[in-house]
Amino acid sequence: MLRQLLISVLILLMLSVCIFWILGRYSSIGYGGYGGFSSYIAWLGKIVSGELGISRLYQQSVSDLLWLRLQATMVLLAIILLLIVPFALLLGALAGARPDSWFGKMICFFVMLFSCMPEFTIAIFCILIFSYHFGILSPNSEIVSGFQPLILPIIVLFLYGVSHLTRILRQSVMQVMHTPYIRTAVMKGLPFHHIVIRHGLRNAMMPAVKQFIVLMPWLLSAVIVTEFFFDYQGLGALLVEAALFDDVDVLQACILLSVLIMVLMQLSADLYYKRLQARMIVKKID
Repeated sequence: MLRQLLISVLILLMLSVCIFWILGRYSSIGYGGYGGFSSYIAWLGKIVSGELGISRLYQQSVSDLLWLRLQATMVLLAIILLLIVPFALLLGALAGARPDSWFGKMICFFVMLFSCMPEFTIAIFCILIFSYHFGILSPNSEIVSGFQPLILPIIVLFLYGVSHLTRILRQSVMQVMHTPYIRTAVMKGLPFHHIVIRHGLRNAMMPAVKQFIVLMPWLLSAVIVTEFFFDYQGLGALLVEAALFDDVDVLQACILLSVLIMVLMQLSADLYYKRLQARMIVKKID
């Protein structure tokens, strides 16, 4: 655990140097373009203490603005993960356990369809179907209230995320189902659902988690694109607006926070993978 933590801190420091050299030294908390080591240390001290400057576009504290937008993004991301994981586990197990059945083939078809489509293409189709054809949802999150601004972004990110994760789990379950201990369990007469859940899916989790770690940056970038596409007032939309209107203070803060979130997500997934690997080793010894 200590090794992964040190690597994560080192990655954050290296990326902060890059961000300072490209953006930070030109921000209001920078030093007029001077990129020396002492300037970087002073800039980093301000960042760590929460002194992020004033937004030129919104004329308010970057810290306050970032906190409001981060809450909106975290709500969206939490809902997406709570939906994606159980659905992907169910669909991946069903499609991987019986890949030649009509249900497995149907899952495979839709998974391949949506995993081949970028998130903005899925967003366009959702707008055409739910906004223009049926007229039940607005494509602009700013002009609606309540839970409705979340619906279209959730649909887009759910289809994008669940298709990729289901494809990974399906492949892992298919490989596990052809192993000798699964064949032994079948010959012993154990119920098929028991074999799939207790043996197949459990052993398929390790390679699936490993590949899902690689997928995480794509999921975060999909959140950013989707927020901007639907004008959802989250961190991703703020980042794009800051880049378009040359708001350096907001832009550097959004990039730094995105990097921090990504590193923490990678670290959490890596630690979970190590824990899962240790549990599997203990079960095999037992």
